[in-house]
Amino acid sequence: MSPSPNRRSSTDAPQHSFARLLKSAVVLNWTDLISAGESGVVHVDCRFGHDEEVDHLTIWVATQRGEWRLAGEYFRSHPKGSVTGMKFEDEYRSEKLACTLDTIFEHQRSFAPLPNAGRDGLIEIEQPTSRERRVAENAIASMLRSLQQG
Repeated sequence: MSPSPNRRSSTDAPQHSFARLLKSAVVLNWTDLISAGESGVVHVDCRFGHDEEVDHLTIWVATQRGEWRLAGEYFRSHPKGSVTGMKFEDEYRSEKLACTLDTIFEHQRSFAPLPNAGRDGLIEIEQPTSRERRVAENAIASMLRSLQQG
């Protein structure tokens, strides 16, 4: 069986993980979701569409245990023709996160899929360390370089 024309083959450059890129996007924009000096946890809830790709995600923030607030939603496509892309709630805004998610979603088929493709998933992201921020920067920069070369 030949690989899908939209998927990279195993002989291509190292494939980025869709989940890792989502996590990296959140880590790089952490202070847009959780105020400086505060600690917290972010959940990214991924929902699949009909084409086995993530079609919708929600970003939830908790700065106190058990108190989750919706920070925003990303729609790759919307059934009623309304706006696609990132929609933030209340006090949350991050143009950089929205642009990064646009890029990740636009090229989703170029990345290693989420485990258990086709089943909804959750990515939990804890307060990043400075090392985790550097790793996230490198992951996003590497993604952008590979997309420019492709």
